[in-house]
Amino acid sequence: MGYISVATLVAAATSTPSALGTPTVDLTQFTTPQLQSLVDRAANQIDGFCKQTFQLTNVFERYTGRGTNRLFLRKYPLAQIPDSMLGVGAFGGVSQSLCVDTTYTVAITSGQITAGINTVTLADISNVLVGQTLQWGDGTGEIGIEITAVAPTTPGATSGPGVVTLKSNLAVPHPLPPANSFPARVVVNTLDLVSIVLPGQAYFPIQLTQLVVDAQKGEIINYTPLMFQNLGYATIFPAMLPLLVRYTYGFLLGQVPAVLQEVNIEQARRIALFNAHLGAAGVQSIKSGDASVTYQTWKPVPFGEDLQDSLGPFRRTVGLH
Repeated sequence: MGYISVATLVAAATSTPSALGTPTVDLTQFTTPQLQSLVDRAANQIDGFCKQTFQLTNVFERYTGRGTNRLFLRKYPLAQIPDSMLGVGAFGGVSQSLCVDTTYTVAITSGQITAGINTVTLADISNVLVGQTLQWGDGTGEIGIEITAVAPTTPGATSGPGVVTLKSNLAVPHPLPPANSFPARVVVNTLDLVSIVLPGQAYFPIQLTQLVVDAQKGEIINYTPLMFQNLGYATIFPAMLPLLVRYTYGFLLGQVPAVLQEVNIEQARRIALFNAHLGAAGVQSIKSGDASVTYQTWKPVPFGEDLQDSLGPFRRTVGLH
């Protein structure tokens, strides 16, 4: 999806001169899919240089414990909302950093539970990703269930109302407030699973409330109380044992740093300008006999050193995973 919207690209690249020297380019000749292609191609070059994408992504990864109380995730920052709901008491075992904090807008009745229902209507599907675990904050005791599909009410929208589909059916009704004296809230953890893989394909889940999460550095720290450490539980990440971790990293919608947005605009502008000689937005045709094939082609544009310098603080020292 890139780090900017198509509307942002058109507004910036058409009416605003480039601070880095690229001439203003008229993008009105491009179709929406072509503009999105420009955004995505520029974003892919950003990701390639930085050796990591910063677009909101949900991952399920395997690590190996080192016998310490710290685990460093491969990708960061972990996605966060400004106001963590930890400590409210209604959410049970949620982690410190939450990726989504929204509300459901359609009550789920006892009859629907009996018939079987695995969909939830949300007020805002911004930053909700397939693979995350949806958890309830309405005091009903519903366990978290994995999200398998996200469908906005308006096709193609990245925010606003929509419906999420869950991996399994819901187990209890969910009336709208003021029932149970709780807001109609659902949350999705930034970090929603850490498990130790034991012999015989057994898994030992680690309680997320025992972990301190440094979202900006991608660091998970054991918070086992000292009284348990005196009983021999000195580390939560045993040496050489496999660990399975599911988490969400990247920047939330509306929280992408200005540098990433500016570089995305500038490189998209350069791709458009370099390909302007191809005719109408990079569209070419091949004719053989009575058959004619029209296709879109983009010639690659090097990622300039000036843009690389701008992205210096975002570049990782590991390969792109």
